[in-house]
Amino acid sequence: MRSGLIDWVHSFNEDYVLKQCFFGEHLIGSGKPIAIVESEKAAPIMSECSPAFEWIATGGSNGLTYEKCTVLKGLDVTLFPDQGKYKEWKNKAEEIGLKCEISIEAEEWFEKGLIEKAEAIDDYYLNIMKTMDSTPVKIDPEWNDFVDDNPKLNLTKNQD
Repeated sequence: MRSGLIDWVHSFNEDYVLKQCFFGEHLIGSGKPIAIVESEKAAPIMSECSPAFEWIATGGSNGLTYEKCTVLKGLDVTLFPDQGKYKEWKNKAEEIGLKCEISIEAEEWFEKGLIEKAEAIDDYYLNIMKTMDSTPVKIDPEWNDFVDDNPKLNLTKNQD
């Protein structure tokens, strides 16, 4: 939890011009379609769960701005708003002239009880992963030697 004075550089210098960008904006240009989520946490999680997209984040529900979206001109973009934010993001996209698809999946998952209020696409995938047997299997030619050398770790050898 934040407390006290927040020391942002632009709060001390009147001439400082703050220009924010998307979290992961440096990944744009890979040729993949762009997927936009709210949370910075969701972007890397979703890049593992759905690598067909380049996942970037707004940094908050109010982070979908005209200034940030200028880098998206002409790109294949899909918005993935958190549950409860679909209409807000749809209206904002129309207001700023962002040509994109908008996923309604979070609303549908909430109605089905698959995610909680205000959760997002990454929560859906994390919930699925919790229900799976997700015991990692290490496949490495030196793994069995490592297991033998470290019996206190109680690791399992690869089956040949």
